[in-house]
Amino acid sequence: MSHGITELDQILLVGQPAWHGLGIVVEGAPSLEEARKLSGLDWEPVAHPAFYGQHRRDYPGSMIVRSDKPDVELGAVGVGYRVFTNSELFALASAVQERTGAPVETAGSVGRGGKVFLLLRTPSADLSIPARGRADGSMPDRSLAYVALITGHDGSTALRVHGTSVRVVCANTIRASEQDVGHSIAGIEGTAGLEAIRHGDRDFERKLEILKASILSQADTVARLHRVLERSVEVRLSSEQRAEVFYQIWAAIQDGPFDAAAAKQFVTDVDLCDDTAQFGLSGTLYSAAQSLTGWADHRRDGVVRTAGSRLVNQSALKVATMTRVSAMVGA
Repeated sequence: MSHGITELDQILLVGQPAWHGLGIVVEGAPSLEEARKLSGLDWEPVAHPAFYGQHRRDYPGSMIVRSDKPDVELGAVGVGYRVFTNSELFALASAVQERTGAPVETAGSVGRGGKVFLLLRTPSADLSIPARGRADGSMPDRSLAYVALITGHDGSTALRVHGTSVRVVCANTIRASEQDVGHSIAGIEGTAGLEAIRHGDRDFERKLEILKASILSQADTVARLHRVLERSVEVRLSSEQRAEVFYQIWAAIQDGPFDAAAAKQFVTDVDLCDDTAQFGLSGTLYSAAQSLTGWADHRRDGVVRTAGSRLVNQSALKVATMTRVSAMVGA
């Protein structure tokens, strides 16, 4: 059950159903108050002392987080765990709405309430790249933009606020949003460290204030990425320049000596991932970027095993790609 939705979870969806066919679909974005009720998140996580044995002795160093309605155990955590309530998550979303006007797109929980999410839609940041030389209105790239707010009550998920082009509707889309290329541009601009706070962090409260102050920046993350990609369509590359971009990305993600044979294989493999020719976009910087990110996305386990048998994290490759593309378009 990759969606992670149990009988104790509820999902709210605006406009369109989810791939799993579960949840409540409504027409028109509800208010945050209405969204909380419709998504079944009108309960709070509460931490209790952990006991063991028939005499209920204290279990040192641990707490149990439970939901107050219904009474369900969500997870075992350490005594330093900072419970971030559902009310606080929706208050954080309210701050995003105040600054961006972003309406609710989805909300809900997975894993018996162990993880909760709220997704806001930011249409001004959408990406639309039309095909060239075609009259059918087709688009090689149309990405919608969102701000995801995610937290966990089971000890396994940090509090996160990040921009993404993934519509979060379940457990696997939560993970996908965290690896999204739109989200990874934050690594270029040095804001990635403000996106997530571990609940056990001793500096949680101070970092929470920093995260709140950076909300507008996080809401703009995908917009900045999409503007870079739109500008990349106008940058023409020769075959040699395209290959040079690939070599530069290869060099950026390596931590060992340069392997010429492996680099050449990398360039060949990435070049085969170009699917933009049918849209008249071959020979552009956009095409090169899509080949690189497409090649990375086809690696199933989240890492890229190169011809030289080195492992490269997908996000690192995508950040390196967008860093280079941003520089080339002057962003």
